[in-house]
Amino acid sequence: MLSRTTTVFPLFAAASGAIAQTTYTFTTFSVPNSTYTDAIAINEEGAVTGYFGVQATGLSQGFLRSASGKITILSYPGQSATFTGGINDFGVIAGSYGTSTVGGFLYRNGHYQNVLVKGQPAPLRLRQ
Repeated sequence: MLSRTTTVFPLFAAASGAIAQTTYTFTTFSVPNSTYTDAIAINEEGAVTGYFGVQATGLSQGFLRSASGKITILSYPGQSATFTGGINDFGVIAGSYGTSTVGGFLYRNGHYQNVLVKGQPAPLRLRQ
């Protein structure tokens, strides 16, 4: 039996009124046909990145969920597993790929850029 984990996260915050009060909106979602969905990072625009379980292989792939709810699957070319772990306010996503050989990448607007440290692929995290 397959299980599905749905992640809940704050989508945006807004302050209003004479005494500023913060209001949060929480959205629940999962990547369709996944065994689990883990949201890892959110930027100021409300774009969310993370990874999910692929039913057919049991491996993980990354995703980008736009503020409007569109989900884009992120799968590093030629690799069986992809993990996305950060997104900045410019929409640049940082992640890692692979199962036995692990490397890092940056992703933006449909393009992957491999990250090398001393000539070797390296996993990475993105800071604002």
